Amino acid sequence: MGYLFRIDDEYHVGLPFLTLGGAARSTDRYQNLYRAAKAEIDDIVDQTG
Repeated sequence: MGYLFRIDDEYHVGLPFLTLGGAARSTDRYQNLYRAAKAEIDDIVDQTG
């Protein structure tokens, strides 16, 4: 489906995943989920650089 793809030893986010994330972000129904996930991802980014 192309949600993630691998180049050598690294994984990258594919366009279908970004499309779903954008839809979730812009839909009122999913705003709470988006905020919760964003907070968790921001923490992971802070920890891993």
